[in-house]
Amino acid sequence: GISLQKAVWMRRHDRECGGLYGVIPLVPGLPVALTEHLDRNPEKQLLRGKVGKIHSWKVAVTETSIYDGDGVRILDELPEVIYVKFENPTFALTHWFNEASYYIKNGFVFLIVCAVFLISASKKLVLHTLIGSVGLTILLKWLAPDMNYLNRSTLIIIAAILVVAIPTIIQNGWPQGWRKLLTISTKKVGVFGWLLLGSLVLCHVVFH
Repeated sequence: GISLQKAVWMRRHDRECGGLYGVIPLVPGLPVALTEHLDRNPEKQLLRGKVGKIHSWKVAVTETSIYDGDGVRILDELPEVIYVKFENPTFALTHWFNEASYYIKNGFVFLIVCAVFLISASKKLVLHTLIGSVGLTILLKWLAPDMNYLNRSTLIIIAAILVVAIPTIIQNGWPQGWRKLLTISTKKVGVFGWLLLGSLVLCHVVFH
C-alpha cells in the first residue's frame, strides 16, 4: 500500500533526491494539494489548498531510468508534465451558489457606487443597467471564456457605472461635498470602521 511505499521513500538518502528530504513519489491516485492559486474562475476554483489526485505523467525524452524488479522506477530527471485530476465539487449546487455570489457581489459594488457617488441617479436606469450587466457578463464569458474572473468583474462594474454615471452627471452635475464622505461622525464609528477595514485586509491575506 501507499503507507508501506512511503516508508521506503523516506529511507532514501538525500543524495538520491537532489539534496531534498526524501523523494517526490509519483503514484496514480496519490492526493496532492495546490500551494498557490492557479485559476480563480468560479467554474474551476483552482485555489491554494485544493486537493486533487495524480492521474499520470510524461517522462522527459532524455530519461534513461528503467523499472527495477519491484516495479519501482527512480527518475533521473523531472517529468515534462504531471497530470493532476481535480474532482467536481461533491455538493451539486456549489457551482450555482458560486455563480450567484459572483453576480451578487458585482451588483452590490455597482449599487453602492451609484448611491454614494452620484446625485439622484435614475432608479429605472440603475435597475435596467443592473439587469443588463448580467447579460453582458454572460456575453463576456462566451466571447472570452479564459478571461480571469477578476478582470471580467472589473470590466462589468466599470461599464455599468459609466452607463449610469454619464447621464446622471450631465443632468445633475458632480456630487458636492466630497469631504463629507471621509468625515467620521463619532469616535466609536471611526474605531469600528478601522476594525472593519483591518478585518477585510486580514481576510484577503488569509484567503487569497
